[in-house]
Amino acid sequence: MSSQTPRHTLGELFHFKNGRGFKKTEWGTHGLPIIRIQNLNDEQADFNYFKGTYEKDILVQQGDLLFSWSGTVGSSFGPHLWTRQDGLLNQHIFKIGFKTNLELRYAYFALEHITEEIERSVNGAVGLVHITKEKLNQFTIPVPTVSEQQRIVTILDEAFEGIATAKVNAEKNLQNAREVFKSHLQSTLTQNRKGWTEKLLCDIATFSSGGTPSKQNASYWKGPIPWVSGRDMKTDRIGDTALHISRAAVDASSTRIAPIGSLLMLVRGMGLANGVAIAELVAPCAFNQDIKAIQANSGVDPRFLLFSLRTKLSESYQILSNAAHGTLKIDMENLQGITLLIPSLEAQKKVVKQIDEIQEETLSLESICRGKLIALEELKKSLLHRAFNGEL
Repeated sequence: MSSQTPRHTLGELFHFKNGRGFKKTEWGTHGLPIIRIQNLNDEQADFNYFKGTYEKDILVQQGDLLFSWSGTVGSSFGPHLWTRQDGLLNQHIFKIGFKTNLELRYAYFALEHITEEIERSVNGAVGLVHITKEKLNQFTIPVPTVSEQQRIVTILDEAFEGIATAKVNAEKNLQNAREVFKSHLQSTLTQNRKGWTEKLLCDIATFSSGGTPSKQNASYWKGPIPWVSGRDMKTDRIGDTALHISRAAVDASSTRIAPIGSLLMLVRGMGLANGVAIAELVAPCAFNQDIKAIQANSGVDPRFLLFSLRTKLSESYQILSNAAHGTLKIDMENLQGITLLIPSLEAQKKVVKQIDEIQEETLSLESICRGKLIALEELKKSLLHRAFNGEL
């Protein structure tokens, strides 16, 4: 494809038909599946079903090209080729019809290239992104002959198949590194425990609850204090967050500031579906009502407590229970009643040193794996850029 290949707007090439906004009262367990954003990139996501009359142009069949115009950057937002059973299109997704002779996979790859451009231009490509039909129609792509489209698709298919295999291997290596650390952590805390004493968590630590400042007072949300919510509980160490509050917000609400070395535990919310989340604070932070702060008493090393709790709780999912409205929670009485084996403070520090050394090696391996994943994703973007700029 040369630089002289004619370009056309997406509005000239495609029809974009938005899905229907199905109400929850219309959801059922029988009929045609309703294709929502979560069903686009997660084949394990459950369907809701609709059994009633519908417009034929929202019927999605195998091989249809879809475009999620409101979704998560690098995930649900963008084009998707539907490969499963017939279904009905939900809102926030376009079904794409062709106005001209264009190869299906060429169109798909072209929209992937445009998606990356859109994500890069919207708020630094962080979080959720959306685009209107009017703006989408204005983008242009080169339209070479059908044989040239097929040539480009063949090159990209072969390259992306290799990239996908490499990504699977890198992700497997990343998971293996985590499993190795988990195994070392388990053995370090369960072997050579002569002289260790069994103690209740409530006897070796204190707990405090958090809260949310009033969202009606804008000044509360303009301050220097990091404020932790469930969305921040996806990392091992927390020192900064997306949201910050003022000292006045702390004084006027039930939130508290936990000092450095405190442990924060998510005790309520759907985030618990992915396992128990515990993080170590490396800077003072306030936190919301879905989180408990745990502070080790004197004679207990905070990091020893952190590692012990992670090991114990990963084996104790019985402390999870269904709260009202189906929200997962950790029962506080059961949490306080957890028993841990505690050695002398000197022995604790020795164990922590061993674990930290192992963790450092693990983090190095994880960094290499993540670097490979980033490089593979950048290679994919580079190939798309070259393909649609006449460089393949």
